[in-house]
Order: sequence, then structure tokens, then C-alpha cells
Amino acid sequence: MHNIVVYIVQAKEIMITGTVGEYEGKSQIELSGAIIILDNNYVWNIPNLTIPDILNGLYDGQVITTRGKIVDYFDITIFNGPHAITIEDTNYNELELTIWPDYWDDTLTEYANCPYSRFEVEVTGIVNEY
Repeated sequence: MHNIVVYIVQAKEIMITGTVGEYEGKSQIELSGAIIILDNNYVWNIPNLTIPDILNGLYDGQVITTRGKIVDYFDITIFNGPHAITIEDTNYNELELTIWPDYWDDTLTEYANCPYSRFEVEVTGIVNEY
């Protein structure tokens, strides 16, 4: 199953110097210098995809934007986890959104309350498979 981890970020173009390595199968950069901000107002071109585009698995680890109607919610924070919102397109394709408590707000609380299928949302985040 694919899900999107939702982060709220402002884009900045940066330059870093370091050594690229791997830790537990994931690439990482060990910094050997300062982080230099090249552009505080960087415009990030993020692809706008359908849920089926995401589910085909070609966008794992990438930042994307998609949309859908909220059809389910599960609060995993009681187990030290995230909030999980399921969205669905008009063809009933579903995608889970993972939102950690640091990014949760009153608007999302309203969206996540029953009855579902009242709100269509557009989200930007990183695609992961679990």
C-alpha cells in the first residue's frame, strides 16, 4: 500500500557539502560544511498526480501533489503514531495520508470528523510504500 507523508514546508534552494552514504538502506548526506541558502523564495515544481499515478509505484520517495475526498480517519497518536486520513478519487481509488502531530491543526481536526465525504482536499507530501 502507498501512502503520502504530509509535511508543511516552505521551499528554499540550498547548497550543501558532504559525503553521500547509506544508513539502513537509505541514502544520507553527512555534512562537512555549512548549509548555504541560495534562494529563500525557491519555486519548487511539484508534479500534480492522480491517485492511480501514485499507486503505480513510480513516485516512491518523491514529493507530489494529489487530491481526493476524505473517506476515513484513524488516530494512531494514542500509540505514539501519526494521524491517518484516507482519501478517495471519483473511481474509488484510495490513498492514506500520514500526518504527524506537529503538522496537525484545528482545520484538519474538523476535516477528520464524521460524517466523512464532506471535504475534498489537495495535499502535497512524500510518497512512501508500507
